[in-house]
Amino acid sequence: MSSWRRRRAAAVTVLALVALLGVPTPAYAEDVGYVDQSYTGVSAPTGEKPQSKLWIAGGTWWGTLWDTVSQDYHIFRFDPGTQSWTDTGVLVDERSTSSSDAYWDGTRLYVVSAGRSETTSSQAPRIYRFSFNAATQTWARDSGFPVTIGNGGTEAVTLAKDTTGTLWVAYTQGAKVYLQHSVGGDDRVWTPRYQLPTPAGESDISPDDISAVVAYDGDKVGVDAHFPGDFIVEYIGQTRGWFYTLRILAT
Repeated sequence: MSSWRRRRAAAVTVLALVALLGVPTPAYAEDVGYVDQSYTGVSAPTGEKPQSKLWIAGGTWWGTLWDTVSQDYHIFRFDPGTQSWTDTGVLVDERSTSSSDAYWDGTRLYVVSAGRSETTSSQAPRIYRFSFNAATQTWARDSGFPVTIGNGGTEAVTLAKDTTGTLWVAYTQGAKVYLQHSVGGDDRVWTPRYQLPTPAGESDISPDDISAVVAYDGDKVGVDAHFPGDFIVEYIGQTRGWFYTLRILAT
């Protein structure tokens, strides 16, 4: 037997012994992680794809999560040592059918939340704002909030803030995409809802589709929607009032 064949035979023997002795093998990627907390009384509380429930403030992870005891949504704090979430007791939304999108700008926490029934006014989107005390690691809802905007619920609503300080939300109702934004630098004052303008005047999306808004590159806001083609719409805020320039960035 040649030398390389002897070495190969020896290697196979060693591998067979390892298997017989039950030496542990490295964990695969799908085996690494922790089981999160369980929940009851609600369906898929963090399930909407375009929404964010988590943020970092004061070196700590926080989230808007469902509390199974009080049966509503609270701000929770994450403990990396125990890989568990602790309820702060700060109420976000009492509506069990609501889903939210959270945005921390380094000074204030903004949350937009809405129920799912488009024909129920009590399910309409609400804007929440919270302040953070870094010394005590505590949150408090700001005076004058929440602010109810829009008419009726939606499957998913998202929020963004541009560099001018304007807040934006996007959501779908009745197979149409709607936008709203804050006015005059006041987070409590909002425009009525208005339909997203599209390149060829498309109006209806697929019944199960949703939309998302993101702020980027200064005063630009992008809205992702499907008509059924994919359009990314860019808005540019001018200096006098709010005028919009519409450009197709991708199709």
